[in-house]
Order: sequence, then structure tokens, then C-alpha cells
Amino acid sequence: MPQNAYAEEMTVNLTPVNGRFGFTFAPGSEFTIGHIAKHGPMGQDGQLQVGDKITTIDGKPPSESLGSRASMSTSTRDVEFVVIRPPPVASNR
Repeated sequence: MPQNAYAEEMTVNLTPVNGRFGFTFAPGSEFTIGHIAKHGPMGQDGQLQVGDKITTIDGKPPSESLGSRASMSTSTRDVEFVVIRPPPVASNR
């Protein structure tokens, strides 16, 4: 999906629990949230949604940030996620 197809950019700070944020990426996507665990940090926070695309994690591209996953998994501090959200899908009703 072209970047200009996204409607909104937002920044969310989350604190991991047991080194996890409670989400997975959509299969075959480029850093698009595919599932959010209801009881995980991201689900409890409620700001991010399935379909949001993560553009930076602590100011770095996700590919760099996730490459240093060991340091993220031991972190207990807030981590900044910047995401872009696709516009709502128009209904045919």
C-alpha cells in the first residue's frame, strides 16, 4: 500500500511486560500490526489497531530496532512507536 494511502500518523509510548508488547505482524506485511493481544501492553493501552503500520521504534526503522531484539526484550522502559493508520474503509451500505 503506498504511504500516501494512510490517513493518520501517531506516536505511542509503551512499556513491555516480560519483554513483550503483545502484538504480532500480519503475515507477509512490512511491519503492519496483524494481531494485538487483549491483555498485553498494546491491547491494554488501546491506541494502536490491527492494520496500523509501524514506521519507527525509538526513532529507528523497525528493521533496525527488531534486529536488536535482545536489547528490547530486556527493556523495562517506555519504547516509542510511530505508526501510520490506514483510512477507514468506505461502506457500501
